[in-house]
Amino acid sequence: YYGESTLTAQIQSGVVVTLKQSTDYPRAGTLSLTVKPSKVADFTLKLRIPYWSAKPKVTLNGKAVSGVRAS
Repeated sequence: YYGESTLTAQIQSGVVVTLKQSTDYPRAGTLSLTVKPSKVADFTLKLRIPYWSAKPKVTLNGKAVSGVRAS
């Protein structure tokens, strides 16, 4: 779900992660996702990009992420 929301969950390492989405999706074509772990941790975050998305782009800390594709 891509919409204005906040979610807090504990991941396997015991770290608590808060995800906050700021967006007007789907009216606007962008969203901002803020990830705040309770402490420094390595973990995978998977984002679903709909197959019909013509030119998906992802940036992390202002830098483009390579290998992004719709599925």
